[in-house]
Amino acid sequence: MISFYLGVEGVSKTGQTNVRNFSDSFRYFIDLPYILSKPVLILFLIGLFYVLADVVLGFDRIFKNRDIQNKFLVLFWVAILFLSLGYTSLIVEQRYIISGLPFLFLIVAIPFVKMEDYLIKNTKINKKLLFFLLILVFIGFMVPNLRWGNELIEAKKASYLEIKQAGEWLRQNTAPSSNIMTHSAPQIMYYSERDTYKIRSKNPEDFKEELKNKSIDFLVLSIYESHEEWLYRFPQENNKTLIPVQAYLQDQRPVAVIYQLQGPDKNFDISDLLNQN
Repeated sequence: MISFYLGVEGVSKTGQTNVRNFSDSFRYFIDLPYILSKPVLILFLIGLFYVLADVVLGFDRIFKNRDIQNKFLVLFWVAILFLSLGYTSLIVEQRYIISGLPFLFLIVAIPFVKMEDYLIKNTKINKKLLFFLLILVFIGFMVPNLRWGNELIEAKKASYLEIKQAGEWLRQNTAPSSNIMTHSAPQIMYYSERDTYKIRSKNPEDFKEELKNKSIDFLVLSIYESHEEWLYRFPQENNKTLIPVQAYLQDQRPVAVIYQLQGPDKNFDISDLLNQN
């Protein structure tokens, strides 16, 4: 755990350490334009300016002023969450910062509050009308995000479908004691209901040992996840022991392939299976 998430060398029994750089800690801050969308990001930056100004200028009163304490908590929560996730995770996963979204949107709301205070003090606008106008502005910001969210769902709803199908095939066609190895470990484990291991090896020699040590029965490779190039060549270079038993295609190209580990007396090629499909 310490080696994988914190990059501390010399504590991993496998000898593998995921190196961390301090600059990686800021990757979630860099992703804010995507997390919030650009229009909302502008409101966030305006609100952040007000929050930082109040906290920095009033830091000497932080133990006495409840309002400053609340703003400091918001900043502290977001900063610690983003920095810790940026340092420990290998890639940016927006779902991980869900617990920070309420705090982000509290900051986004500040410009609306400031606008309301200004209009009430400097105009004769009716409070109910002002509330109604602010709701319209708020909805105006929501509509592009709802449209974008719907487009994203439509584009993504069929992604990883072949991984789901591979997992279901494994559940229906393998023994419950079978061991599977793949880069899509959570998905395959869920759909196959079999013990599933994520590929950790960095080269073919280590991979052979990993397959042997974990008594792997099936290997699933796909175009998804981060596959090293040598992994795609591995089945062809070891086609006496890795037999393709199921393939899923898009436009006549393999998207996901299931290989079964067999003895050295069999010799199959993936092209044979693709030609049959």
